[in-house]
Amino acid sequence: MQKKTIATKNSHIDNTKDILSYMIRTYLPEKKRIFDEYDLNHAEKFCLFESLSEKYRNETFHSDILFSLLNLNTPEIGMINNEEILKNFISLVDKDNKFTIDSSIKIKKECYNFVFNGMNKKRGYMDLLITNAHNQAIIIENKINNAPDQPNQLVRYLKFVTENICNGNSSDIFIMYLTLVPGKYPEIDSYDKNQYDNYIRKLLDAKEGKDGKILKYCSAINSQDKENSLKFFLEKSMEILDKNVNQNDLANRKKIFFEQYKTLLEHLGGNMVMADKELIKEIFKSKDNLETVRNLNEVYSKDVLINSYITDSLKNSMESKGFKYEYDNTGGGLYYPMHENCKFIFIGGDYRNFQIAFGIRGKELNEAERKPYADILEKYFTTHEAIPWYDKKLLMQWVFLEIEPLGEQNSMDEFLKDCTKNIDGIIKDFNNSINTKRK
Repeated sequence: MQKKTIATKNSHIDNTKDILSYMIRTYLPEKKRIFDEYDLNHAEKFCLFESLSEKYRNETFHSDILFSLLNLNTPEIGMINNEEILKNFISLVDKDNKFTIDSSIKIKKECYNFVFNGMNKKRGYMDLLITNAHNQAIIIENKINNAPDQPNQLVRYLKFVTENICNGNSSDIFIMYLTLVPGKYPEIDSYDKNQYDNYIRKLLDAKEGKDGKILKYCSAINSQDKENSLKFFLEKSMEILDKNVNQNDLANRKKIFFEQYKTLLEHLGGNMVMADKELIKEIFKSKDNLETVRNLNEVYSKDVLINSYITDSLKNSMESKGFKYEYDNTGGGLYYPMHENCKFIFIGGDYRNFQIAFGIRGKELNEAERKPYADILEKYFTTHEAIPWYDKKLLMQWVFLEIEPLGEQNSMDEFLKDCTKNIDGIIKDFNNSINTKRK
């Protein structure tokens, strides 16, 4: 019976290692690639749209932005390199340059349309519609915020534009199906063949992401086909605007508009891609894998275990420096040196982080008393990302900072060695501050 228990235990440990190995070999390199490509390492980078509100999550937001970027009549920036930029956008769907770009072009948003089903009138609104005087049109169906498809949506739009705008000619009509990232497609097979059969046939050559003559797939972010993305359009447009930036303040404003929208799409697209289905598949490949992940999550969520692990890892090296271990319900810690005035240095694990602190048992420190200890922390930890000592929410009898593992280090041992490499200097300065006050 004992052997079975040991075997089961070893099996769980081996399975844990397998899951972690998969994450290290496959998931983490892919995550790094995505973070680099979509600039997610700088997710805090200023983005006007994200800073103002969460309106960018609304269905019509991206249509409003595109309308402003492409429309000739947008105040101040509308006429700046507009024809070049519009041509750049249209080339996403019109690879053969069939669409005529001239003064007759009109761009409408939330364009009203209707079709009849018997005596019933079905109304709708196209997100964006670009037309000219040559029976040509581009319908833009915006799904960047993953809006659901409506019944017969694309064929209704195609029928309306063909019969009411392009004089019955559908040969020069394009539909751009615009998503955030590749993978979302219209459900053409569910369309009503009794009413729209002729128009459905015109879309059947475009399925599962493959462009047809009319229906074109485009994504805001597409790492596999970058030139067929809204991001690529924005980058090319900024290159166009660069020609005038130094001479024209309005061109600079327009370029900033493009840059800010590109940043938003990178953040949205990168986060969307990071919904890693491959990792989920690996987790649910077996009961053992699922149980392993649950166990890992349970263990990692226990602060006291992590605090104790950090403190225990420090014990030998810190006790040789004069620290003494004291246990408490957070995992304990190492204290030095406990003078008669109850002043101390604390080192250990707390809140899942490495913590170093100065304090006085049972007494609050005023600003003057806190200052020398704060100076010591700032002297020795300038290169570490840490909670600042002056945080007003901290308990006033403590002056401390916390450093989250592992930073730039590869293991806990390396991390703690780096955090405590200046401990002799810290102890010396601590003793000097006490001796100075005694004098």
